[in-house]
Amino acid sequence: FGQLVKWLNTPPFHGGIHGFESRTGHQINKLHRFRCFFIACLIELIRMNNNINLYRKIEIEDFIWIINLFIVIFAIISNHYEKDYLKNHDRFSEKIYKTINIDILIVVFVIYSYFLYSRYQVCKELKNTSSKQEVLNANLNFLAALFVVIASLIYIYTEITSSNLKNDDLSLI
Repeated sequence: FGQLVKWLNTPPFHGGIHGFESRTGHQINKLHRFRCFFIACLIELIRMNNNINLYRKIEIEDFIWIINLFIVIFAIISNHYEKDYLKNHDRFSEKIYKTINIDILIVVFVIYSYFLYSRYQVCKELKNTSSKQEVLNANLNFLAALFVVIASLIYIYTEITSSNLKNDDLSLI
């Protein structure tokens, strides 16, 4: 996990110099910055959708692939904290991995909501001259995006409600 975990878990002052790590909660603030970054990215994604030509759609998909790269990195970090929680029953690690998982699921929900909207636009723009196969493919793509949006909402709900954290612990999240 190396440097990424060290960046996320570095104490605010010299707390980590001799191998112990401070549990001051400053990592939660870094997660808040992570959320703000992704919210800004998603706002940009929505803004980019206003100009809907094919080249622009491909640029948006490139942007989504970059976001997916960050999702993978944060999923690995989340797994590190989940392993720490399962091994040591550290409540702070549980807070961190639950927070990261919820944030990832929210980002996935927003991305696939964009895809759902985009696929809806394609279905709406199909002309009477479109072949049956084009119409079927467009409708199946819309249905697939709809299922992923529904699944992500279910995962968000179960991640929040399956938490062993008390409500006052979730206020940090």
